[in-house]
Amino acid sequence: MTNRVPRLPRRDAMMDPDRLVTFGDAVIAIAITLLALDITVPEGLADGEVGAALRDALPKFGAYLLSFAVIGALWLGQHALFRQIAALDNWLLRLYLALLAVVAALPFPTRLISE
Repeated sequence: MTNRVPRLPRRDAMMDPDRLVTFGDAVIAIAITLLALDITVPEGLADGEVGAALRDALPKFGAYLLSFAVIGALWLGQHALFRQIAALDNWLLRLYLALLAVVAALPFPTRLISE
């Protein structure tokens, strides 16, 4: 007689879709936060240099807005898609993680565009 723990039946679904969407929301929130961190105020800025500093920041702000719009569209799309999904399989899980990897990497090309 062995004291083995009985195995639970294998489920086709990897996890609850709501849990995956919550994880995606967190990744997207962090990516958007990282975008905003690139917009900074120069150190030792004199009152008379504010206008020039704002003009210098326009490319960074424009790149931020563009990337924010792209990430926002992906976020809205993922919520619309996952409202229709009852269960996940390996294929969908891996595709979604690949999408999140792209979203998480967006602050890098945003910085390149702004510079």
